Amino acid sequence: MGFLHITVERWGEVKGLFWRRRLVNGRELPHWHVATRKEDGSWEHEDTISFAMTPEELDQELAELESGYFDGRQGRLRMEWLNGEEAKSALSEHFHG
Repeated sequence: MGFLHITVERWGEVKGLFWRRRLVNGRELPHWHVATRKEDGSWEHEDTISFAMTPEELDQELAELESGYFDGRQGRLRMEWLNGEEAKSALSEHFHG
């Protein structure tokens, strides 16, 4: 059992002189925050960005999430989406506690 929280982050390359820096080749990537219950009842936390290298790979990752699957360090996991108070409670307890 576990929880997955997804945020979107903008990644890119910073170029230019320090007083005129700009982000180039920017793209938005999902940032996975995972809390997994271990056999002893404690929680293990992991976070990583998506490793999708192309827009097509990212589309595939998002399609898998939508269909209820997540590929994490523990292998392929089945997911159920939480809504409303249930989602707020999980977010508060496992990610912003």
